[in-house]
Amino acid sequence: MSRKYFSLHLLLFALSIQSLVQAEQVTINISAKVIESTCSISSETSDFIVTMQPADARSSTVGTPFGETPFAIKLVNCPADAGNVHVKFSGSSDANSPNLLQINNTNATDAKGFAIGLYDKNRNNLNIVSNATTFALDSSEAQLDFYAAYIRTSNAYTAGKVTAVVSFDVSYD
Repeated sequence: MSRKYFSLHLLLFALSIQSLVQAEQVTINISAKVIESTCSISSETSDFIVTMQPADARSSTVGTPFGETPFAIKLVNCPADAGNVHVKFSGSSDANSPNLLQINNTNATDAKGFAIGLYDKNRNNLNIVSNATTFALDSSEAQLDFYAAYIRTSNAYTAGKVTAVVSFDVSYD
């Protein structure tokens, strides 16, 4: 009797394995473009510092940019068929205003109650959580213009040193 019971379990196990092995077939369509090469990031902008000028926090209001500073990413040696270039910034978002770049404020001399806003050339805010700016490439070199600005994120603030780190990715289509 125990042998029949074992055979029945073995048969049920084999049937369950067979149902696990059967799977649905899914088709994935891939679309891509192969280009000769991509642009190079100019040595001037591969690892650079945006030096923002001191700005008066007393005249600022919560949520309003101040102390705007321009900066650029320069691309060189772009192939003729590169098409569009997309720049995406990423970094830690501010706790009070998640669309803004968080500043480092771990030292007693660091500013508190501020963040950094990143903006495209038309001064539209680039949400640090989800952003991409597209530029059409029409020559072998391109200067991609952006702005950084201080933004007060709280009525309670402390003036001091401001540092932040942001990365950028460049992609093409």
